[in-house]
Parts: sequence; structure tokens; C-alpha cells
Amino acid sequence: MLEVKAVYDSELEQCTQTFDGVEWKSAALSEAARPCNKCGSHLIYRLDQTRKGSGFADAECRQCGARIDAITLMETALEAHFEFESHSAVKEGGQDPVGLCPECGTKTYVTWQDENQCVNCFMELEACVRCGESLTPDNVSDESSELCSYCSYKMSKDD
Repeated sequence: MLEVKAVYDSELEQCTQTFDGVEWKSAALSEAARPCNKCGSHLIYRLDQTRKGSGFADAECRQCGARIDAITLMETALEAHFEFESHSAVKEGGQDPVGLCPECGTKTYVTWQDENQCVNCFMELEACVRCGESLTPDNVSDESSELCSYCSYKMSKDD
């Protein structure tokens, strides 16, 4: 049994090292484990280790053989990383630390501690230009990433 664990640990270390050169530009994403979106295994390795950008972090699972594109990898990693915080936000109220990016449409917008950006397209929401409210994926207008949904609604009523 110890022999199997030693083999698994060695393979996990090899897989983890394939992501060492990636420039994640996000503390949360660089800390996150990267499970397979199909089987949940952590034996994921990066296919192209020559490119540094997170958008090129396509991977494959050694457990089930699933190919995982970079966006799916980031979404799955963030979902697993913030599982407890997301559950607490739903149960107790509050903001989910991972939201849908209004720019690129992926679930990779992180609002946690000092982070406030999409880890895929690097868009950063600022404050509503009309009322000054801090914008998040939950309150940003569908029509403009510079307005909160309330101000957008009020401005549409002025027509």
C-alpha cells in the first residue's frame, strides 16, 4: 500500500511541476489545486510547457485521459479552491468569490481579499460612474461594465 502511495505522490509531483512556469496573474489561481473536471483526479499535467500565459495552460488528466482546455481548467480550479466560501455565501448571504465575467463570459472573475479581476481576460471592474458603488459580477449592468444594474435601470427609465 505504501508503494502505491509513493508512486501516486511521485506522479502528482511531476504533474504539479508542469504548471510551475505558468504566469497565473492571480494569487487565488496560483494557489489552487487543479482537479480534472471529468473525474476529479489531481493528476493533471500541462500539455505545452513552453508558453507561459495562463490562456495556454491546456492540460490532460492522467487518470481518465480527458483533455482540459485552459478556461475549463481555470474555472474548475477556482470552483474547487473557493468551494467553502461559495457555499457560505449562498447559505449565509454574501458575495460569491467567483463570478461570471461580464467581458468574456467565463466563471473566472475573482473578488477575494485584494483580488478583483477576471483571471481569464484580466478585466477589472471599478466603481459605477453614476453612483460610485463598487462593481462586482453580481451588480454590474448587462448593458455597460461602467454602471451598476440599478443605475442602468434608472437611466433606461429616463428615455
